[in-house]
Amino acid sequence: MTVTNEMKMFVAGLGDDEVWTKLGQDLEPDYTFITDIVEQAMNLVATVRSDKAGGRTGHMGLIMPAAKFALLPGFTAAFVKEAHPGDIDYTTAPAATTSSQMADRRYEHQNKLHVFEMEQMIETKIKKHIMSCFDKDIYIELKHHLLGYSNVTVEELIRHLYAEYGEKTELLQNKALKDLEDDFDMTTNNIKLLKIRQEKLKLFLEDTEQKINDGTYIKKTLGVIEKSNYINKDVLKWRRRALCDRTIAEFWPFFKEAHKKQKLKLLQGGDEQANSVMQSTLNDYALQIMRLEKYTDDQQVALNGLIDRESQSRSGSIPGVIETSTSTPSLGEATEMTTAQALIASLRSELSVAQQQRYDPNRQQPGGPGRGDNRAAGGRGRGDRRPQNVLGAVDNDADRRLTRREDPNRLKKKFKNKNYCHTHGYECSKDHDSSHCMWPEKGHKQCATAENPMGGCLLYKRLWQSYCLEVP
Repeated sequence: MTVTNEMKMFVAGLGDDEVWTKLGQDLEPDYTFITDIVEQAMNLVATVRSDKAGGRTGHMGLIMPAAKFALLPGFTAAFVKEAHPGDIDYTTAPAATTSSQMADRRYEHQNKLHVFEMEQMIETKIKKHIMSCFDKDIYIELKHHLLGYSNVTVEELIRHLYAEYGEKTELLQNKALKDLEDDFDMTTNNIKLLKIRQEKLKLFLEDTEQKINDGTYIKKTLGVIEKSNYINKDVLKWRRRALCDRTIAEFWPFFKEAHKKQKLKLLQGGDEQANSVMQSTLNDYALQIMRLEKYTDDQQVALNGLIDRESQSRSGSIPGVIETSTSTPSLGEATEMTTAQALIASLRSELSVAQQQRYDPNRQQPGGPGRGDNRAAGGRGRGDRRPQNVLGAVDNDADRRLTRREDPNRLKKKFKNKNYCHTHGYECSKDHDSSHCMWPEKGHKQCATAENPMGGCLLYKRLWQSYCLEVP
């Protein structure tokens, strides 16, 4: 393999000490921590290309023991570390050597020297990264009084860490067995992440001489999938399969396909199980909207009272004199009110999106795939690629009418007038109506009246009707 300057530059910038997991001060490493560091080092050296050992493992053989390297998938030959080629006499050519042969000999020697130098750079870089993860007292025994750590290879460093601190304790084994049964959120995570986690724990138990059989592995993983309550129908299908078909080779392909189909149902609108996943989100949105609307209703009633009292006090004041009132709402209160109303609007938007994702078997797709006259009748032409709105137009006003709460025990209007506000309904103070609303919601219509609310809020309409009968 020809070593270029670009490859040497790549090795010089290999990795970063800052991204490596560091062991806290006064803490000793355990088998799990050391294994994680070694795995990170192996992943890093595998990115540096090499033609040795079949060229499929990078430089992993440079820092991995030969016995473990021989167990890697696709192993073809051992990784032989490059030795220093020594010096070569370029001035005196061997007998019967042509100039072309001399040039080839010189090129081969230089290439071997470059390979040796690059392997030394990789060793030094990886050794520096590993040592940065531990306190120096952890590996101080390897230090030579004159050479320091320059004569210590990465393989020797790893062997020392395992020998001194890599004891395979029963506590670690029990923790790995417990981690196999930890919950996993399959609604937001890919099932591939669960497979990686479970396989890693299974390999760890094998390394610690606590190997579990395939049946136990499948049983524990199946329990994790079942607890997620995401593809329970498929769990039941798996349990009903013949024993010969419930093998480890069939397990992950089966549930990968099931998870993929369920996510597709959830995105496009699926069965009741997919809807149950969305229900908690819908309930959360509705609860937040209800609480915020109650807050804004209480604040609006209090504010209307303050505005009414302020208007009454000013009507009896001396002309030309502006009186200050301590009952005027502060800027902070108004800001809180506006923020709450903006949050309600945002939650309603999110609720609308969530409802669109929910499956409805009675939902009709507007239009159709027809062409010609069907397009004029509301259908869609063949070349029309505009996105369809499966729910039709969103009626925000109807949503406001339905979600607004009123006190059923109230029998009379608090404000004795016939004012109406498109945002706040029929209970308004003297100077408050659609055209003079101080806190209008999005889509507020200033021309809305009590007789023609224009799809606005219907809060306390019944009290307004009773009042109109009393006061023609």
